[in-house]
Amino acid sequence: MTNTFSIEDIHKIRYDNYEKTKNFSHKELIEYTKKEAAEARELLSKLKRESLK
Repeated sequence: MTNTFSIEDIHKIRYDNYEKTKNFSHKELIEYTKKEAAEARELLSKLKRESLK
């Protein structure tokens, strides 16, 4: 990605995500999404805690 987040960056993320998940079953996709969301929540919490120091 570039230093200035652009529409091209969004397209690349979406394409990469599609390629990673295109053969997942519905159940696998839900599990993957929940796992990724939990990791994102943890990262955001960590960043918030660090910014409050």
